[in-house]
Amino acid sequence: MDSNPNSYMLSRGFAANTSIWLIELARNLPPSAQLDGLDINFGQCPPKEWLPSNISWVTHDVLSEPPSELLEKYDIIHVQLFITILRDGNPVPMLRNLMKMLSEFTINGSCMEQKDPDGNYLINNNWQSQEAIYPGENGTWITRLPETFKENGFENVVVDRHKFSQEIVTLLLDTWMMASQEISVNVLDRLGGGQGDVARGLIEEVGKNRQNTAFNLQRVITIGQKPAA
Repeated sequence: MDSNPNSYMLSRGFAANTSIWLIELARNLPPSAQLDGLDINFGQCPPKEWLPSNISWVTHDVLSEPPSELLEKYDIIHVQLFITILRDGNPVPMLRNLMKMLSEFTINGSCMEQKDPDGNYLINNNWQSQEAIYPGENGTWITRLPETFKENGFENVVVDRHKFSQEIVTLLLDTWMMASQEISVNVLDRLGGGQGDVARGLIEEVGKNRQNTAFNLQRVITIGQKPAA
């Protein structure tokens, strides 16, 4: 990338905390750095008038072919929490679309960062730890992300794995309970068959045991570089 931070163009992580990630960046980058948030819906984001002037919203579905105005536009793309989006467990179409959006004209090659929880996590019942597997096969693609990056043309692939510290895992549980509540309404209720009600019942039971129940996800960060032109 160009060593001049004023020339950076960054695209936010689709699908999760669009405005939060960009607001944090805006605090640490010069106002001339353009920060675009890409998503299919911005209903949960603050009004544009409340945000720094260099943050813009761009409506786009990452699973679709990027329009011409987004081709080779970004030096950095950050993607997060797609474990809930890629239901078929195949990240390749998304990676190929994002590769097309990365700039061809940076000195050292443009970069993409993907951040998701791995399929393995830690369950704590009465603080006795045991390993469990994330339900279903959907999350297994995350474990293979470094290889998938390389197979699809990314270079200098780096991966970092870490779990949250034990003293905050109860807060992590609270966060996931709130997120699960939202999913139960916005996704499961629409699927019908009482799936939303079942999920909310499970969330309520977990809440009753909050003082002695928690889980700890392994956070996986994968970074790849598009070859320089």
